[in-house]
Amino acid sequence: MIRRNATSEKETELLKQKIQDYEQQLKMENETVQALQDNMSEMNLNLLTVVQRLEAKDKLIQNLQSQISKLQGQLESEEQKAASCKEVHTLQMEALRLKSEIRRLMLLQERANVEVREYLSVPETWWWDDFWQIPMLLDLESLESVRRFAKEVLRDFPNINVLINNAGVSVPVCQHRKTKDGYEINFGVNHLGHFLLTNLLLPRLKDSTSSRIVIVSSMLHERGTIDFDNLNGEKGFAGAGRRMNPAYCNSKLANMLFNIELSKRIEGTGVDSFALCPGFVYKNLFRYSNVKWYHYILFLPVALFFMRTPSQGAQTTLYCATSEELEGKSGLFFRNCNFYGPKMEFDPAVAKKLWEVSENMVGLNNDKSETM
Repeated sequence: MIRRNATSEKETELLKQKIQDYEQQLKMENETVQALQDNMSEMNLNLLTVVQRLEAKDKLIQNLQSQISKLQGQLESEEQKAASCKEVHTLQMEALRLKSEIRRLMLLQERANVEVREYLSVPETWWWDDFWQIPMLLDLESLESVRRFAKEVLRDFPNINVLINNAGVSVPVCQHRKTKDGYEINFGVNHLGHFLLTNLLLPRLKDSTSSRIVIVSSMLHERGTIDFDNLNGEKGFAGAGRRMNPAYCNSKLANMLFNIELSKRIEGTGVDSFALCPGFVYKNLFRYSNVKWYHYILFLPVALFFMRTPSQGAQTTLYCATSEELEGKSGLFFRNCNFYGPKMEFDPAVAKKLWEVSENMVGLNNDKSETM
């Protein structure tokens, strides 16, 4: 009985010892857990700080990205400006180069003009094979251009043997076009421009006798009228809705009256004046008209059978300019290299008045008053 109690006590002590060990281990575990909890709290705090910092950095990154986008936009704008500046600089350099080239060409042209003047100043040195075309600028739509051209011709050419007033336009009246001096375009170019040019060169033509003035008119003059109250078309044109251009027809009638009055004024000077109709010539006279593609198809048979080539159309002009049999027969009208009696009767009083009115329109009366 005593032995059993001793065993029980020993077992109890062992159990107590185990309990103490367990309690000690539990305490240690609790301390470990507490330490872990403390660490986790610190880690959570650190994590919160990190998250806050990350959020702050994210905002900073967003701001930086926004600033970068703005800077990129500014950079692109600056690059575009730089490209534009570069392009402008390139254009400026090209303009300077062209200006220099123009100056060089003008110098060459002036040298050529000097050589031409020197050559033409000695007629004995001329040879037929030496005749050539010298291009010169003349805009019959501008009276200033006509005066400048005449001045250059009088300066460079001591003799003028033939003047052919051939240029012309046919601008539909519905376009209401004017010359640079404010005159109706057909009357201004076809009549006034040639009228001024002829008068400016007439003294040289008289000094170069025998010489000729050839005025290219048209059979359409028979459909024209001269209304001194409506030369500029302020009141419109009768028959403006018809197929033919009434302003063009009026200008061709003005050419005929110009030839009649001119032939009277140059009588006995050794200068002859002729007017002519070249015929229906295939050229760009009607380039200002609104011609549709199907018009060309409909017009093709007429063109094939009735129209003349420019070479064919020039024959009557050359005949009036060069034929010796026409010398002294000033004032006549020709067609197909033959004299043609117009159906229209021309009033000499109208021709004289048109001359006087034309003088005022082109400013020749001002020239006369300045020389007096």
